Amino acid sequence: MEERICLGRVDVNMWRGGQGEPLFVLTGWNGTFLENKEMLEALARENFSVYGIELPGTGKSDAPGKDWVFLDFIPLLDEILAYYGVSEGIILGHSFGCVAALKFARYFPHRVKRLVISNPPNLSPKKFWGASIIFRLVFLLFTVLIALPCWLFSNVIRLRRGTLLGFVRRLGRQYPYLTRSGGVMRKILSIIISDNTAEDARNVNVPALIVGSEKGGITPLSNSLALHKALRGSDLVVIPNAPHDFTGVWAQKFSGIVRDWVMSKKL
Repeated sequence: MEERICLGRVDVNMWRGGQGEPLFVLTGWNGTFLENKEMLEALARENFSVYGIELPGTGKSDAPGKDWVFLDFIPLLDEILAYYGVSEGIILGHSFGCVAALKFARYFPHRVKRLVISNPPNLSPKKFWGASIIFRLVFLLFTVLIALPCWLFSNVIRLRRGTLLGFVRRLGRQYPYLTRSGGVMRKILSIIISDNTAEDARNVNVPALIVGSEKGGITPLSNSLALHKALRGSDLVVIPNAPHDFTGVWAQKFSGIVRDWVMSKKL
């Protein structure tokens, strides 16, 4: 079920399900429960109490009033655990949510019993002159030429999931968030892309699992391999032929991998 919790600075939309060990899931940039619900439901069937988090600015959560950096997300996660009375839990970061999960495990290790990372972004993004201008231009072109037409089209014609038209619908869903709160989400994405998390990974000392998709798309498998190398003592599982997001049968495979790994650490 979904619920909205007030934490003072922002109101956060949560998804809760299952019973068992507490597992907090951080969705990716613009990740909403529309895209991640199947993964959350699959995890909830594996004896976890799942707390899905739509990070500020995504889904139904409030957009932050300024250009948040990841150090702003860290105390927010601490507040969410405290709100639910959880002193220590499993933290799962998917896609760009991995960066917040890594930083939380580094600065709040006493709060993190296990760390799971799936399809992470590049640890050390390359910076070059004019990158900010190029990013703004690409973002504008994507918003106007791709997301807006898909949004208009999907609101006129009923589109089914699992088809090419369903992919158009998904792109269309991004449009309202791309323009939300005067471009705050665009600025946050720029910060995320430029964030160097290699140092965070080298300073994480909690049991960690990295799950990479063979067909990761926007977050290629090489990112997972690099993180596995930087994160000392971490375990790595690669899912053959899996896409970036875990839906349908991939959600089942992913949840089973997480369950088996958590159980192995208890032995």
